[in-house]
Amino acid sequence: MDWNRTKTIFIIVFSILNVFLYTLYVDRLTGAKDLETLIAPDVNIEEKLEQDRIFIESLPPKVEELGYVSGKLKVFTKKEIDSLANQTAVVTDGTRILSTLKKPLKLSEENEEESYKEFLDSYVLSGNQYVLWEVDEEQGEAMFLQKVEDRPIYYTQSLLTVHFNQANEIIRYEQRMFEDFEEFNTTKNIVQPTTALNTLYTREMLKQDSEISSIDLGYSTLVQLTETQVFAPTWHIQVKLADGQFDHFFINAVEGKVIELQEDEQQDGEE
Repeated sequence: MDWNRTKTIFIIVFSILNVFLYTLYVDRLTGAKDLETLIAPDVNIEEKLEQDRIFIESLPPKVEELGYVSGKLKVFTKKEIDSLANQTAVVTDGTRILSTLKKPLKLSEENEEESYKEFLDSYVLSGNQYVLWEVDEEQGEAMFLQKVEDRPIYYTQSLLTVHFNQANEIIRYEQRMFEDFEEFNTTKNIVQPTTALNTLYTREMLKQDSEISSIDLGYSTLVQLTETQVFAPTWHIQVKLADGQFDHFFINAVEGKVIELQEDEQQDGEE
């Protein structure tokens, strides 16, 4: 074996690694300095919002610390699929259930979260782990997000998509989910909602004559591996615009940075 050549290769590899880690450190340091500027003590974000006619009814309770969590994409077993009642189900790629109900399930006219309770409890594996995200009446779809520690995971593969017909009956659904959630040993200080709002305001992402309808704390993907993902605490800020439409913003609750989450990423492989 050519030890000199091997030593040279190791030196090059570790040099590249050092450069990468240093770049990452500088990026995080710069982000922290930007965050310090955004949360200067003389800034009153609520007054700024009021001046721009951006209404906010109330802020959520403060959360001082929250940690990262990881989870593995669940591989469904034949026994689990065979246990599903009143439906014909198949699994693709081992991780995605495609199911058609033998007898459509009637929903209430409101088509809100409570109307799906029977379906989640009786027809979906671990249905109590899902929370309603949005309903698209035109497409006949309702989208649910999986929860971890009772907090939703925004825009991941752990999506439950329910399809209903014009008679407001559930006819089929697709499901993926994560399991084996683990918390990291260390918790992190959480950016508070006022700081998250100030981040959006400073970047001119909040429009005048709008209403901040909800501020919720959940998780979003920080690192994605083949089967395992690491999730970071994330603020979700929903804003109702003057025309009745909604904007959704996501902010990493540890670093204070705006996250660009795309719905297409959530639905990848589901069409």
